[in-house]
Amino acid sequence: LTQIPAGLAAARFGAKRVLLIGTVVWSAATVLTPWAARQSIDAALAARVVVGLAEGVQIPCCNALLAAWVPPQGRARALSFIFSGQFVGTICALSCSPLAEWWWPSIFLLWGWLGFVWCLVFAALAPASSPGASAGKGAAGEELGLISAVDGSGSPRCSASAPRCARPSFL
Repeated sequence: LTQIPAGLAAARFGAKRVLLIGTVVWSAATVLTPWAARQSIDAALAARVVVGLAEGVQIPCCNALLAAWVPPQGRARALSFIFSGQFVGTICALSCSPLAEWWWPSIFLLWGWLGFVWCLVFAALAPASSPGASAGKGAAGEELGLISAVDGSGSPRCSASAPRCARPSFL
């Protein structure tokens, strides 16, 4: 539900900003889950729905950031490294499940607060835009110089400098 709007927001406002907002929202909803569960099952479900909706920004924002920051020849490796982190994170989270025996909210608090810490580190270390991006260019393709213009139908056209394999046959 949120991936397409998040991709559009990332193109307009910047993928770093949208990813940070999404991560703050899903971290806050994760931290609030134990409180919501004490209120009612509906509140707990609502908190988890907010987590899922906010997590929807991650994939389009990571794709936009990789397109802007990583040269074309390294994108496949970078993409697989970044997205394999989802599975490593799941393994790490499940390995913390013995904490639930001690105090079940601890898992939600641990991973929620780690999300906030990640936001601080990412905000401090990640560049605001791609190193070679010129001001006013929002889409990753424009920043890379692959899209040169929009034809009369509203479809982007690839520039002549784009490698043939980067241009779909319909453009």
